[in-house]
Amino acid sequence: SNARPAIRKRLLKPKVLDSSPRALVGHRAEVLEDVGATSGQVRLDGSIWSARSMDPTHTFAEGEIVSVIDIQGTTAIVWKEA
Repeated sequence: SNARPAIRKRLLKPKVLDSSPRALVGHRAEVLEDVGATSGQVRLDGSIWSARSMDPTHTFAEGEIVSVIDIQGTTAIVWKEA
């Protein structure tokens, strides 16, 4: 039946809303300032974050939509939209 996977998924979710930056992993972000190996900015969840590309050789241009792969301190590590 379809009910079972939904129940399992609900059990795995934390009961309390995770307000830590880790909760933003998997979210989409809009590039505000070119994101490369060392610098960049994205709009994530209504806030502006520093961002870096997961692949130092790849740059994302302003206006692109990316996915947050990781959060390191106050920097979002981003990659191509999933």
